[in-house]
Amino acid sequence: MSAEALKIHDQLGIDEAGLGPTLGPLVIGFAASQGPPSGLAQSLRIAAEGGLRYGDSKRVFRGSLRELEITVLAAWTCTFGDYPSDMGTWLRKPCDQAARLPWYFESGATVPLVATKAEIEAAAANLRDALSQTATRITELSARTLYETDLNAQFQQRNKAEVELAAIEAALVRWTESRPRGSIRVDRLGGRIHYGPWLEVVWPFTRVTIEEESPHRSAYRVQAEEREFDLEFLVSGEDRVAEIGLASCVAKYHRELAMHQLNRWFQARAPGLARTAGYPTDARRFLRELSKWPELAAYRATLVRTR
Repeated sequence: MSAEALKIHDQLGIDEAGLGPTLGPLVIGFAASQGPPSGLAQSLRIAAEGGLRYGDSKRVFRGSLRELEITVLAAWTCTFGDYPSDMGTWLRKPCDQAARLPWYFESGATVPLVATKAEIEAAAANLRDALSQTATRITELSARTLYETDLNAQFQQRNKAEVELAAIEAALVRWTESRPRGSIRVDRLGGRIHYGPWLEVVWPFTRVTIEEESPHRSAYRVQAEEREFDLEFLVSGEDRVAEIGLASCVAKYHRELAMHQLNRWFQARAPGLARTAGYPTDARRFLRELSKWPELAAYRATLVRTR
């Protein structure tokens, strides 16, 4: 890749939230930038001096939604000019699942949930100024949400890592079709090290070159005619690559919105039921409490993930 091409660099980061829980969706987050190779990282470091947090979403979240919400909605504002206030826009309703998963799609909730508009606007102004200083643009923020019914159907044929790979495949193809070159960084999917065979399926008419396959990094180069992309699957990628860190926050925020809706729906029908984050131990507690309401316990078949 020439020095001229490196001046403007397209980079996509990918991470997930919710791979391990018993309740709630799996969300794949995407964040892309255009600018100098380290432009987004520099921008976020500058913005962090003003209080914006980014990186591993579990660390940003720290049991409170406020900082995560400010981070995602500020970035959303810088990317799209504003953020949608309607919960339904964030949790896109799958027509074939809405009746079976009514808790996600009940109307009434709006975004932001806990942060104020003033906090978000201040963070967005701070981030916008930082992006301007580094000549960088955030070109994409998005999420793919896989709800329980879809996950359970896929789990009958694939393991969790394969389900996650299938979820990001279309996004990879779409992103690479719209540009001649760029870099893709993905947080390592569990213990998988070898991605070459999968990449050859994703891009069947390209040359996939393995550059490294080690316990901490799997790196590849994908080439076809005038197109060239490098891909890395990184352990702790959200702390090593800004785009992955931002994608991590986007995925976590979408999952937290989904869990907010789930808790809101069930608590309205089961007074005294404590909210759940969906992870195995607390999910078992939630389901035990839910059994006190037979009409709600009947939802267990679609509420619980099979893996």
